[in-house]
Amino acid sequence: MKTIILVLLILLLSSTTTFFIGLGLNRALFSLEPDPVPPPEQQEEEEGDPDPDLDPEEMALFFEVLEIILNSYVDEVDLQDLEEGAIRGMLDVLDDPQTNFFTRESMEDMLTRTLGSYSGIGIVIDSQDSYITVIAPIKGTPGERAGLQPGDRILAVDGRDIVGLSTSEAASLMRGPKGEAVTLVVERAGEEPQEITIVRDDIEMESVFPEILEEGIGYIYISNFNSSTGREFREALEGLEEAGMRGLVLDLRDNPGGLLAEAIKVGQAIVPEGPITHVVDGSGNTLQTHYSRLEKKEYPIVVLVNGYSASASEIVAGALQDSHGALLVGERTFGKATVQNLEDLSDSSGLRYTVAKYLTPNGRNIHGEGLEPDYVVEPEPHRDNQLEEALSLLEEALREQGR
Repeated sequence: MKTIILVLLILLLSSTTTFFIGLGLNRALFSLEPDPVPPPEQQEEEEGDPDPDLDPEEMALFFEVLEIILNSYVDEVDLQDLEEGAIRGMLDVLDDPQTNFFTRESMEDMLTRTLGSYSGIGIVIDSQDSYITVIAPIKGTPGERAGLQPGDRILAVDGRDIVGLSTSEAASLMRGPKGEAVTLVVERAGEEPQEITIVRDDIEMESVFPEILEEGIGYIYISNFNSSTGREFREALEGLEEAGMRGLVLDLRDNPGGLLAEAIKVGQAIVPEGPITHVVDGSGNTLQTHYSRLEKKEYPIVVLVNGYSASASEIVAGALQDSHGALLVGERTFGKATVQNLEDLSDSSGLRYTVAKYLTPNGRNIHGEGLEPDYVVEPEPHRDNQLEEALSLLEEALREQGR
């Protein structure tokens, strides 16, 4: 028995740390990386308090209960189940939806999605009030073709009730081999639940979709920030500029976030010179500031946002708003502005926990609040009135420029 307890203690204490921030398992993750050439005042190293040691005597009650359950409980119990249950119980006490334990399978799922390819139906989900909720269908995927919409609640997968499951558990049920069907029970606001059968496919998460609209107005939709978004965006923007683009609509609606490094790359391609975002600790001390060195674009820019624009998309939108590089049009954004560490545990499972926050260039903390657009436009059915407003604002700006 002492050997089992010692092994459990080792499992609880050993880990390797990687830094991430993100919105959830099925949201893309943000890698917390240093920005090149920080200002001199931010190059000084700060000495922190040493990490507190965990005294095994303070864990005596925990191990006492564990030993009783293992030796005396009426039914046989699995040590791994107890271990995971204890970990989840600790995290529940924190009451932080962004602090999670991931099994080996869900860690693999997370990293696969971060790389931008997997086999499934192609939707971004989150757990909201115990319901697995569609944040956004990924453009060009079976989920989008099946008509899934942001805000849809998924109640069951292949006959299994998933209310109360974590996003990782729900995602594992919906993923599967290409060509196999999965049946969802979907509840949409104001409608009765309905069954939708979707055939899984390989999901290549292309994330940047450019085009030229009327009279030389460029349009770029970013669906999420994965490992190729920065490169895709720069190429798309250069292509539109070479085509003689007079103004740009950057569409970040339904964009749930992604890799911080890619959001910074997008910012460095479009945000005027200055900070893109500040990462701060719980006391408000700056840990990192990411910068743009770009001259302000000559053409006007309008950014479309809504209540499902979150994390990385809020970083880009907030930077453009604070720097007066663009006008924001649409609805208040989601309001996700915390930073998480992701630690690779000894058995290839993972622990994500909140360690910091990020602020807009002007120092605004938008967590739980979101970004208020410069022009609030509620969506209307059957027409994209938000895009219409963006185009109207661009034409007005171009007239003022005499272009």
